[in-house]
Amino acid sequence: MDLEEKRRNERLYITIDVEFDISIHQHWVTSSVKNISVNGICLLTKEYLPIGSLLYIKFRIPDVDTMINVTGEVIWHGEHSLSDDKYYENGIKFIEIKSSYKELIGKFIEGITFEKRE
Repeated sequence: MDLEEKRRNERLYITIDVEFDISIHQHWVTSSVKNISVNGICLLTKEYLPIGSLLYIKFRIPDVDTMINVTGEVIWHGEHSLSDDKYYENGIKFIEIKSSYKELIGKFIEGITFEKRE
């Protein structure tokens, strides 16, 4: 994926709490999002997530009651350190998302970024 394709959709840099499950065993892990677009998120984790891993993800965007449930695939990752703690940034591409969720995320991003531009 080249940089142009990566930046095709506008991203909103915002911290959102999420839960994700890398298995079908319903073992949910709490984490946070660094940024979001209509096609994916940058997920911050303490765990290493191999590229190609499928994740079941659920989250709410601020001021919206709807729980958004998606399936995503890890398409890139990077390791970072903060003091003595390691953490990972993981690029997650949504591979299963309801169109209504995608629309909700898009409207949220447009609303926030429009406010910042004014």
